Amino acid sequence: MNELAYELSPYLLQHAQNPVHWKPWSSAAFELAEKENKPVFLSIGYATCHWCHVMERESFEDEAVAALLNANFVCIKVDREERPDIDTAYMEACMAMTGHGGWPLSLVLTPRRLPIFSGTYFPKHSRMGQIGFLDVMQRIAHIWANEHDRLNLSGEHIAKALQERTKEIRSDSEDEITREIVEKAASVFEATYDNQFGGFGSKPKFPTPHHYIFLLRLFSSNNNINLRNMALTSLSTMRSGGIYDQIGFGFHRYSTDERWFLPHFEKMLYDQAMLAIAYCEAFAVSGEQLYANVCKEIFEYVRRDMTSAEGAFYSAEDADSEGKEGAFYLWTWHDFDILPQSLAERSRSHFNLSNQGNYYDEATGKKTGENILYEHPHSSSLTLDEVRQVRTILLETRNKRTRPFLDDKILTDWNGMMIAALSYCGRLLKNNEYIERAAKAAKFLLSVMRNDDHLFHRFRKGKAEIRGFLDDYAFFAWGVFELYQASGEDFWLLQCTDICKDMISLFQDGDGSFRLAALGNNETPFEWNSSIFDSSIPSGASMAAYVLSRLGFLCDNAQFTDAAFRALQAYSGQMREYPAGFAWMMNTVNFLIGKRQKIILSNAGNTELYYDFCSFAQSQYLPNTVVFYDKNGEALTLPAPELEKMNCNATAAAYVCDELQCHAAVYSVAGLRTTLQESLQN
Repeated sequence: MNELAYELSPYLLQHAQNPVHWKPWSSAAFELAEKENKPVFLSIGYATCHWCHVMERESFEDEAVAALLNANFVCIKVDREERPDIDTAYMEACMAMTGHGGWPLSLVLTPRRLPIFSGTYFPKHSRMGQIGFLDVMQRIAHIWANEHDRLNLSGEHIAKALQERTKEIRSDSEDEITREIVEKAASVFEATYDNQFGGFGSKPKFPTPHHYIFLLRLFSSNNNINLRNMALTSLSTMRSGGIYDQIGFGFHRYSTDERWFLPHFEKMLYDQAMLAIAYCEAFAVSGEQLYANVCKEIFEYVRRDMTSAEGAFYSAEDADSEGKEGAFYLWTWHDFDILPQSLAERSRSHFNLSNQGNYYDEATGKKTGENILYEHPHSSSLTLDEVRQVRTILLETRNKRTRPFLDDKILTDWNGMMIAALSYCGRLLKNNEYIERAAKAAKFLLSVMRNDDHLFHRFRKGKAEIRGFLDDYAFFAWGVFELYQASGEDFWLLQCTDICKDMISLFQDGDGSFRLAALGNNETPFEWNSSIFDSSIPSGASMAAYVLSRLGFLCDNAQFTDAAFRALQAYSGQMREYPAGFAWMMNTVNFLIGKRQKIILSNAGNTELYYDFCSFAQSQYLPNTVVFYDKNGEALTLPAPELEKMNCNATAAAYVCDELQCHAAVYSVAGLRTTLQESLQN
């Protein structure tokens, strides 16, 4: 047992029995390295990472490897999901040093935390042109023992080069941000779109739901039908593929092939949240029930398998069970014998089972006799009722298997995403249960993850720990903002306002850019500590600008609106150069410089009409529209000075405002619908 046994991180605890003398990240660990004049071996991963498990089995559980590491290195393990600041900093270093990245992330540092070597997964022994872990660590240990001054100097040079590289991220551009940059991002997606299977680029393919959300929202404002079709086709193909759990629902993390067939089987909370929104918006744009059903299925999976007793949401499910990736999700031909005879053969056809199997062992490349289930879009040998019956039987059967490991830590940022998804989709789908689930989770986070002056990042086993990062503030603010939009409850607006004030104070620099860790909390040797590009999820900077722009417009708050504009300006140079890397930020650009609306609903004496207004406004798909609720008819609290003089005639009224003016009050849902349409057309 090593020092990780005293940690709460599920990932660190997985390595607590390794013979490697692992230590958690701490100043004491680096002081020990300095004292003993040893380099630091830094290994970063997460609990549901398949290749992290492989490297552990091959190397970290091996006595010979452990002996080499323990004698020559101070060994530190980091859970990237608990410490995104450390992961981001050293992933940037790895990308710059090697041209690629991933997990497990493997680095050698000087005692001053400067990187001198980086890579990802290494096999234990060298093979097929890939250097082995034993070989590379022996070489580094030898060089350090004989030329550690040269390695220290090398670390300083690498750090300096990285600092110079990252200065390019912050833009000094004074150019005006225009709609052209949004259209340029769309053209990049059009150029890289896979016309055969959907998605963008070639294998591997990640779901990246924010790409489809961007395309659907841009379509709603420019009517480019190609953007709509790219999003709908991709989402439909993903739902039919092996990347989707056809029996228990929810999406696996990514597809290793271009046709969404062969996934890496881990399931991440953030994917479920963002994909639910993408499918909900696809339904809103197309009217096709398929997309609404997928959204509902995702929420059913999260309710069943990813929700804590307190109503908050767990982080992930592993890819592996019983030492094998995907074992929980694979089916043999004869596994379907459990189905009624009248359904068995047609179910094999529906889910594309082969007697020989369609799943290949990753190491040998040979068929295992097992199958990944997938469907053919728009064709089936089963009726919808029969599909439901088959799924019920197979799910009951599958639940008797050994389940993949559940990473049960609760993260503020990822919970914020799911709160936003449940709230947003709850109002568009008119499902109050989703909104109630979102509110329950948000109240739990407010009760345990917030103290007098900051948010916490992680909760597990009764303890809230780790000071919150930008993403915690930005995504939780988004969650409670969407709760306000879905419920009309002032409480959530006040919470959002408070969180955003703290977010600006703690994380926004003078040039408008955002840092991942609050000033004074950076534990890496690099001045920068924020990843600005949207990757598998929107970046914290993108989400901060998104929430601030909407909250500022909603409440006529210049501080928030200015903070959003300054963020756009800070990243404008990179946005122009790599527009598709800022898909979520493009939503903010489109909102701030495009046609945006504010609906103000005021109740001054007709509660029934007021709630009719609310029901109508909440169910509309209007991506650049926000709703302000004046439930008690107190006109002086309305977020538009000119409304103070308006007479509500002692009844409920609705106002439609744009960035320049508020239109005359209307006193019926039909009148609100007409005014909205006229405002959008002008």
